[in-house]
Amino acid sequence: VENEKNEGATLKRENQSLMELCDSLEKAKQKISHDLQVKESQVNFQSGQLNSSKKQIERLEQELKR
Repeated sequence: VENEKNEGATLKRENQSLMELCDSLEKAKQKISHDLQVKESQVNFQSGQLNSSKKQIERLEQELKR
């Protein structure tokens, strides 16, 4: 009976440790997901700026040809 109690206590500690690890990994996943969204937003903004700049360059090149 004593061995079973010890094993039960050991399994409870291991389970608690694994639950804490899962919580930690979930928080890390959420942070990474948020960081990714921020970076995707920045990329989209810069892509828009790039397209705008390309159009402006094309317009200026056309003016130079005239």
